[in-house]
Amino acid sequence: MSEFQISGETRLFGIFADPVKQVQTPQFMNRIFKQLKIDAVCVPFEVDSDHLEQLLNVSKHIKNFEGAVITIPHKIPIMKMCDQLAPNVLEIGTVNAIRFNDQKEVIGDTFDGSGFVLGLLRNNVPLDQTSRVYQVGAGGAGRAIAFNLLHQGVTNLTIYNKPLEQAQLLIDDLQKTYPNATLTLGDDQPTDMTVCINATPVGMIGMEEMIPFSLDHLDQETWITEVIMRPDVTLLLKKAQEKGMPIVKGVEMLKGQATQMAAFLLNDPAILKIDLKL
Repeated sequence: MSEFQISGETRLFGIFADPVKQVQTPQFMNRIFKQLKIDAVCVPFEVDSDHLEQLLNVSKHIKNFEGAVITIPHKIPIMKMCDQLAPNVLEIGTVNAIRFNDQKEVIGDTFDGSGFVLGLLRNNVPLDQTSRVYQVGAGGAGRAIAFNLLHQGVTNLTIYNKPLEQAQLLIDDLQKTYPNATLTLGDDQPTDMTVCINATPVGMIGMEEMIPFSLDHLDQETWITEVIMRPDVTLLLKKAQEKGMPIVKGVEMLKGQATQMAAFLLNDPAILKIDLKL
């Protein structure tokens, strides 16, 4: 396809979110479909939590609707709506992509954590046993990121969240899988860290004038990293740049997981071996 055109044979995929205007997944997925010369399109659906299950049930009856990316605030509640879950979903406790099989059963998987970690590694962020990592956020993305950080080899992780109980729950779950890791309940004043991660919506469009944690007690070598993709440079990242601190934008997470997500949605593992231009 030299130029994209919707046809009667176009395969439909969505992204379910609330709000949805900040997402960049459709741009990346449609770029991938074009490179693969696949007649498919990814479009945004703004749906609130009360109507998520209704949308999912209706989607099953659209014969050419094959799956969706799942984001804020649906990554945890959609788990119970899935008929099959990937093993890592059962461990992490979130879903950020679903697809329908031939029987229209819902299959759920998650790529947030692996995509985020890959994005950091591609930018030469140190993630190993010597790294002291601080993460704010223990929701859907935060849970996936935390599990994948420890899987990568991080052994010292501090987690902060509002409410604190959610952060403690995540720490308890992580400790079951990684009993030798040093896991600490933090606050919004991180100190002496190698890497700091914002895994919350704070700073996204609608909350642009807010930052999720203080930079006052961090040295200039501390990496400041984001999951938020719009705005491209959040207030947190701007303040870090002003201090001369290295940063990684939220879009790097999407770049990291886009190929994984496409292979899952299209049910074609061979896509993982293709060098896609993102």
